[in-house]
Amino acid sequence: YFFIIGTVIDTDIVLRNGFDFYLNSHTTIQVTSQPTFYQVLYDDIGFTSDDIQQLTYYLCHTDVRCTNVIHVPAPIHYATCCVTSDEHKSITTNDSILRTERADMACRQDVWKNNLKCFH
Repeated sequence: YFFIIGTVIDTDIVLRNGFDFYLNSHTTIQVTSQPTFYQVLYDDIGFTSDDIQQLTYYLCHTDVRCTNVIHVPAPIHYATCCVTSDEHKSITTNDSILRTERADMACRQDVWKNNLKCFH
């Protein structure tokens, strides 16, 4: 099945008491459309369902790493890139770190905070 870009499904197949929806924010080129499921866990701003759906859709257009619309909002895509990239996990090798055992080094937050590389 192919959904039109921007299609929002927020009735019938979603939770009755929940604040959740499916959004097809991107165009499908070769395969069946796969709308992304979104669920609002906490809303301290007080968005309406239409507001949050529109914001989510617009954020799918703001990824600077891609020229097309993506299937998730840009902040989620950036976070995924950070988590899956080995580049940001590189730790510099200096004498104090080399003397530290590997298992101990993974638990030391100060070492990680001081030696993380910028993702971009």
